[in-house]
Amino acid sequence: MIKLTKQIVKHPWVTMGAILIVTVFFAYNLKNIRMDPDITSSLPKHIPAKLLYDRMNKIFPSRDFILVAYESDSLFSPSALQNIFRITEHLEDMPDVYSVMSPTNIKVIRGTEEGMEVKAILDHPPQTAEEVQRYRYRLFHSDLPIENIISKDRTMAGIMVFLKNTVKPEDAAKEVLDYIESLKLKDHVYLTGKPVLTLYLGRGMGRDMGMLFPMVILLIVVILWISFRNGQGVLLPLGVVLTSVLWTIGLMAFLGVPISHSTNMLPILLSAIAVADGIHILNHYFNRLTKERKPSEVIVEVMSELNAPVIITSVTTAFGFLALNASSIGSVGELGIFTATGVMFAMVFSLTFIPAAVSVMKVPRRIRKGKRAGLLNRWAVAYADFVVKRKTTLLIFILAVIVFSVLGFPRIVLENNTISNFPKDHPARINYETINRHFAGTTFLSIMVEGDSAGQIKEPKVLKQMAALEAYLKQKPHVGGTLSIADFIRRMNKVMHANDSTYDRIPDEVVTETGVEWVQQNGRWVEKPTTFRVPGRQIVAQYLQLYEMSGKPDDFANLVDYNYQTARINVFIDTESSNVLRQLDHETRAWVKKNFTGARVELTGTSELFLAINDLVVSGQFYSILVSLLLVIAVTAILFRSFRLGLLNVIPLFFAMIFNFGFMGWAGIHLNIVTMLTSSIAIGVGVDYAVHLIHRYRLESVDTVDNAIRATLRDAGVPILLNAVTVGLGFAILMFSIFRGVEQMGLLIAIAMFTSCFGAIAILPVIFLTFKMNLQKK
Repeated sequence: MIKLTKQIVKHPWVTMGAILIVTVFFAYNLKNIRMDPDITSSLPKHIPAKLLYDRMNKIFPSRDFILVAYESDSLFSPSALQNIFRITEHLEDMPDVYSVMSPTNIKVIRGTEEGMEVKAILDHPPQTAEEVQRYRYRLFHSDLPIENIISKDRTMAGIMVFLKNTVKPEDAAKEVLDYIESLKLKDHVYLTGKPVLTLYLGRGMGRDMGMLFPMVILLIVVILWISFRNGQGVLLPLGVVLTSVLWTIGLMAFLGVPISHSTNMLPILLSAIAVADGIHILNHYFNRLTKERKPSEVIVEVMSELNAPVIITSVTTAFGFLALNASSIGSVGELGIFTATGVMFAMVFSLTFIPAAVSVMKVPRRIRKGKRAGLLNRWAVAYADFVVKRKTTLLIFILAVIVFSVLGFPRIVLENNTISNFPKDHPARINYETINRHFAGTTFLSIMVEGDSAGQIKEPKVLKQMAALEAYLKQKPHVGGTLSIADFIRRMNKVMHANDSTYDRIPDEVVTETGVEWVQQNGRWVEKPTTFRVPGRQIVAQYLQLYEMSGKPDDFANLVDYNYQTARINVFIDTESSNVLRQLDHETRAWVKKNFTGARVELTGTSELFLAINDLVVSGQFYSILVSLLLVIAVTAILFRSFRLGLLNVIPLFFAMIFNFGFMGWAGIHLNIVTMLTSSIAIGVGVDYAVHLIHRYRLESVDTVDNAIRATLRDAGVPILLNAVTVGLGFAILMFSIFRGVEQMGLLIAIAMFTSCFGAIAILPVIFLTFKMNLQKK
């Protein structure tokens, strides 16, 4: 490797010219970068939850909906109803909208002498108080589920906007949001639903990238200036950072990989990581550089020592990130792949660009012989003496921290809630919580009921079991309402029996009806009371036929397919809490297994996708942590050519993980999709400190253990500490994210960097001293 370094130093402009050409290519591709904030699009297509969700989308024309809530102190007034009527009509005409259900267009079913009449509740908005009263009476006596179109306190009207399956939900949400904002209404209007949350998530991602990336760059500049106090010490590592990020994002754009909810943090992660090698190289370079020595001579000498640890740390970091692919979530795997790629880019730049650049630069003015043996170096010497003389005290402190951390493990709570990621004052959270507090709910559980043949959904047995399941679910906490074809059949049965409440039910499998027939008696035709039995399925079919004669054939397209072989029950839930959704999922499946015998039943919808994501990330990340540790052991063992050294490298990582999980328990930070990623990331990045310390200690092991520890901490301690501070504070920039999960992730990774550093410069030396370990290379 040193031969390559010598060639780079001999031909620096060729090296920098080649880097510039590739940089221009990737910079040009940045124009093709796109964003996809929808987390459900990252689910593997082969898992049951996604397969069923996609199949449902082929059967029914709409999968996503937006709930528009119009709030007014006088909701049932001509002016408010006129606004609701106007909004409903406009939304119905939007090209991305399949259908709209609101208080002004809900279909009212009435029985007539001719059969059945189906018409919208309003032909035009009420103009007078009397018209409003008549409208209000019809609305609340329609017997149809209105939990999501009229709030519980009667101060808000809900407009359910069902989107076409063929559109991009967040684009449709933006169109609806822009229209509502353009009205400039005096009354307040709220919007929520998965498409709206995805829209706000994308905006938040854009805001984070636009604000946090400059912040981390500024932080790196400040730390580099404080550390080196010269332009070269700032510009060269900064060049590595910016070029690595540009190449990585440019490669994503070239390959058509979008910025997702996971990869949006990649520039910040990569910036914090890419600066590390430059700090080590320049720290050693400036310590040895004098006026009398040529920069090219010094950098070759430095790289002869640091080529190996730079390669080892970069490779182990890359493998640590690649372990994120243990998760089946596509975007998480992409974060691992492209961060690993960016780390390797940074390694290449550190090994080529920095030597090439310093070889053509002048010696900085502030460099003097022995100049770097300053305050930090004196602290390093004093700390080394403390470790050697007080190793027992330090060991007791380490054990106490481990015990305290382990005691926090039982306090860890597994909980994932998308809306809690938004700040309490964010419009997305305000709208979501307000609407879910007043209406049935906007989280969607779809229960698919599938028959073996066409028309099976018309069977009274199936419809009764659907109605029974709905009644069961409505008793559950957080379930605000349900909607299915069974609700409409019940209403039809009632209106066809003169609104007799005893007929507010599904017809029996065999219906006994009373009537009259004409018979001949004593030579005359007379009416005679009679009873006759009719199959319930035939009654249901007649109801549906009568409905279609007055209403629209596609009114039920979102509830049952054309052949009446597959139907769905829409369950509205007022929370995205994974614990609540999981409990409801278990109880629903248990009820179906025990009571539903008329058809096959499967659960899907956004609530099931959230659970699938949670399961994949949590299980995948535990596996990812294991894979990360094994890869770190394997890679370091191979590169150091010692299995023992491979094991030693992960000891600081174990300490960091134990402390982090304990901290989460004591601090009340939930274990969720975002915070689960911290351990794998911390393993990949945190291993650098142990690698540098072990590499240095191995070189110093020609002396006694005590002296070797002193020399190691004196020479490697300062760059390791500077590295940890820079990387840790770089990750801490994530704490300024708009999203609470990313904020907590930044805190946890920053802590992991400091604890990994502590493990390297405290735990490893204590182990070497206690067991008198000599790592001299044989």
